[in-house]
Amino acid sequence: MPTNTIKINVKEEGSFNFNDKVAKVQLQTLSGMRQMIEDIHRTSRPITPMLTGDLRGDVKKTVSRDGDHVRGIIEWARPYAWYQERGYTNGPVRRYTTPGTHAHFAEESVKEVTKDSKKYFGKKI
Repeated sequence: MPTNTIKINVKEEGSFNFNDKVAKVQLQTLSGMRQMIEDIHRTSRPITPMLTGDLRGDVKKTVSRDGDHVRGIIEWARPYAWYQERGYTNGPVRRYTTPGTHAHFAEESVKEVTKDSKKYFGKKI
């Protein structure tokens, strides 16, 4: 009795190096986060309160990887940065020394930059 069989021969032509792809994704993710942190700082500069420029200049930026997670931190390191950001200390901050600067400079910059995260992380490998 004849049987109906299908034979499929598979020949490997080339290979897919999964570890290489993972390494590229990790590198692009770190690079994207680094660029995002730089853009947050760049976006914040014109609206960051300024008297001597210390608040604008004393910014620490770090990007790190912990397992599968990438973390970016931008920190305005002056002791008074928190109340300039909030616009409030023991009372409202009444006078910003440079026109166009205001409270929530960090929050606004983060929101502005992160609303288009595909720009930083949507690249094909």
